[in-house]
Amino acid sequence: MAVSVLFPDGLRRDVSAELRVLSVATGRGLRFVQQPINADARWRYVRVDDRWHAVPRHPDIATLVPAAREWWQAIGLMHDTPGEDSRRKSAG
Repeated sequence: MAVSVLFPDGLRRDVSAELRVLSVATGRGLRFVQQPINADARWRYVRVDDRWHAVPRHPDIATLVPAAREWWQAIGLMHDTPGEDSRRKSAG
């Protein structure tokens, strides 16, 4: 199934679509609409009135922030150090 989509260059292209539930009408059953599948990395599809328009995606680069140090890592006494038993075993 395909639906006609208007692209920014003025051309209409058929895009793969699926049926989606539009609304639940009491007593009249369900209403469906053909909706383009948003699987294209370059375009997302927006419904304006009764027409579908292609809008370019703007990929943003996500910067990963390094994890903050835990509060106890600033306290020297709370660092993990080998216990007395492990020191004796390694010496003996």
